[in-house]
Amino acid sequence: MNKLFASSLAIGVVGFISLPLSALDWTDKVSLTGFASANFHQTDDAAPFNGESGNGHDNQGSYAGTRFGLNVRAKVNDTFSFASQLFATKEEDNYAAHVDWAFGTMHLSENVDFRAGKLKFPVGLVNEYADVGYAYPWLHAPAAFYSGMGAPNGPQVTRESYTGASLLWEIPTDDWIFSVDFYDGEVNLEGTNVRQLGGMTFKADWNDEVLFQLSSYKGNMRDVEIEGNPIMSALMEGAQHKANTFAVKVDIDNYLGMFEIADVEMGDINAMSASTWYMTLGYRINDFLPFVTIENYEQGEPVDDDQKITTLGLRWDVLSDVAVKFEISRIKLNRGLGLFTSQPEGDTVNMIGFGIDTVF
Repeated sequence: MNKLFASSLAIGVVGFISLPLSALDWTDKVSLTGFASANFHQTDDAAPFNGESGNGHDNQGSYAGTRFGLNVRAKVNDTFSFASQLFATKEEDNYAAHVDWAFGTMHLSENVDFRAGKLKFPVGLVNEYADVGYAYPWLHAPAAFYSGMGAPNGPQVTRESYTGASLLWEIPTDDWIFSVDFYDGEVNLEGTNVRQLGGMTFKADWNDEVLFQLSSYKGNMRDVEIEGNPIMSALMEGAQHKANTFAVKVDIDNYLGMFEIADVEMGDINAMSASTWYMTLGYRINDFLPFVTIENYEQGEPVDDDQKITTLGLRWDVLSDVAVKFEISRIKLNRGLGLFTSQPEGDTVNMIGFGIDTVF
């Protein structure tokens, strides 16, 4: 995989060097865009939700989820282009910055691209732009599906990015655009790695109004070191992590509907199998989008964690590139901890949140 990436970069560098410096017009070749989100959440319980203390949400209030990103795209020539994102998010009292993704694209034909480097994980309707809050109705992508909590917590469906290569094939018709993304690589996580990761994502887009997505992938867990849990670390070492997802989005006139469902397996470890889904329904009224989201997350066989989240939300597009959002959620624990990192006092926790999203 490293050889493939090196080859792509080498081709890009050669193409770049071959251009006369006097002919370079960087205003035509380089684009710079960005986004920012400022979010606040507070629950009525001391147990942190969807993250450790300082990163999750609790009754002390938390600005976790506040973030900033800068995207750079450069067209080297007609064959090769490069894209990267510098991303910073609030972690406890600091803002940690890192390269979210950075990859080169070789345009093999009008409809086929070969990409290599650090790429966004192509699983989930919004995962490839999950940090860009302005791009979707919620304050953050539904936690029951998109939670970034480390193993063995959370559904473990999506990843931030992977290092590897992708062959993307698009098939446009009069009303539909079909695409297939074949990818292979590895994911480096805190306390573990996913090696020999391979998968496929299929999309069917009808006039930017109806979108279907199917994804399937698998990879092997390596170098597993879960702090305070040596037994689970040993069980997960070498286990095959598999996930299958289905999604549909409908955005016609004033109506918005989104639905995603996933099943996850971790080798023969029944405690790590998971099933999760969410559904969002909304209706636009001028610059306002009220919506309701229902999420359901179960993990284990038999079920050890069972959690349902109901959210009422409102998005207000104040300007063409600024959105203000408000949400109130009811988190119901039927069994286990769900997405909490410690046991709440009761089986129901309420959460409020508000924020501002912008793009530039």
